[in-house]
Amino acid sequence: MLGCKRQRVDDRLDYDVDFARWLSDDDTITDATATASDGLTIDAVQVFGQIVKVWVSGGAVGKSYVVTVTATTQDARVKEECFTIRISEC
Repeated sequence: MLGCKRQRVDDRLDYDVDFARWLSDDDTITDATATASDGLTIDAVQVFGQIVKVWVSGGAVGKSYVVTVTATTQDARVKEECFTIRISEC
């Protein structure tokens, strides 16, 4: 797990998940998806080389949500990384 992030209920923030240490030199990410616990919204997922950027919004104050990011490579490797987002008032 990549740790815990904090954001406010009205925020729409992006988080980068770096897959560089897992990828071989000649492999690249071709697709990525992200899912979140019920109540948190995944607004967009983008691939920038070895990094997957996930845009997140929503949630309820005081709750924690798990975001799971799955990357697929041109060589058909699949890697999943997770992190937690805790929603706060301020």
